[in-house]
Amino acid sequence: MNPELFKAAAEKNSTAPERGEHFSRIAGNFSSPEWESAAHVNFPMIAGQLDHWLQSLADDSRTPTEFLMLEGETVALVRKTSERALRGYGPPIECLAIDGFYLSEQLQGQGRFKQFLKLCVGVNPWPILAMELVINPRLLAFCQRLGFATPDPDDETTFLVDADAVRRM
Repeated sequence: MNPELFKAAAEKNSTAPERGEHFSRIAGNFSSPEWESAAHVNFPMIAGQLDHWLQSLADDSRTPTEFLMLEGETVALVRKTSERALRGYGPPIECLAIDGFYLSEQLQGQGRFKQFLKLCVGVNPWPILAMELVINPRLLAFCQRLGFATPDPDDETTFLVDADAVRRM
């Protein structure tokens, strides 16, 4: 595990206090449960870690509802519930929520987020896949270009992912 990567992710997201807070909390308190630590060792790829976490959620009620995944210079944070109000559902709702995705600058622009999004669409056990607190201008444009819905007119940073649009990518 690369502590500098956590620090970079927290600093990069410091313009959005909620996002920076998530990364900072995780970076500063990474005293993971045994199963989570084992996930990073036994499943070095994010796909395996996500599968492991989803299976653990189904099998064990003690599994944390928030999970940090690491693969090289990639950090992804997902949750089992939405922390932001999704109009018509009311918070919190059970869904797969992408709450953070960080790549080192060298890896940006190579389609890694698209791969991750396709992975999430493929394994999501809930009817909703959400992206929350999207602050990256390129990612905001991407979400708008694919027609992802913003369920709250007062929050243009939370999106409901259109799974069909992602499958067509």
